[in-house]
Amino acid sequence: MYKSILNVPLIIFFICIFAIITNAIFSVYFINIMFFGLLFLAFELTLKHKQYYTLAFVVLTFLFLEVNMGFLPFSLSLLAYFSHAFILPNLIRVVSFSNVSNYVHVLWFYLSSIFVYSLSNDLNISIIITILSNIIIDFLLIGLFI
Repeated sequence: MYKSILNVPLIIFFICIFAIITNAIFSVYFINIMFFGLLFLAFELTLKHKQYYTLAFVVLTFLFLEVNMGFLPFSLSLLAYFSHAFILPNLIRVVSFSNVSNYVHVLWFYLSSIFVYSLSNDLNISIIITILSNIIIDFLLIGLFI
C-alpha cells in the first residue's frame, strides 16, 4: 500500500499553517505562493479517509487563500469537492499510474482554479506567471515529499 505523509492529520495541520503564513508574507513582497495543489491533495485524502476535523482545517486554509488571492469565498472548496466527486473518478480510470495521477489531479485543479478566477476577475500575464510558478513548486513538493 502506498503511504503518503498527507495521511497524518498533524502534518496536514502544519502544512495549512505554513501555507497561510507563506501566503501572507509573500503576497506583500513577492509572488503569491499558494500551495493549492498540495492542499487539494490533502482535501482529497481527508475526504477519502473521513477525517472531517482535518478537512475543516483545509477548508479554512482554502478560505484564507481565496480571500487573499481575490477568489470568491468557498469557491475553491466547492471546486475541490466537485472535482473529487465527479471529475477525478474519471481521471483515475484514464490515468493508470498512481504516482502520475497526483500530478494530473494537481494540474486539473490549477487549471480549473484559473477558470474560476477568470469568472470574477480579469486575467493578466502576472497571474498566469504566478500560477505556472505555483504549479512548478507544487510538482516539486509532491515529487519530493509525497
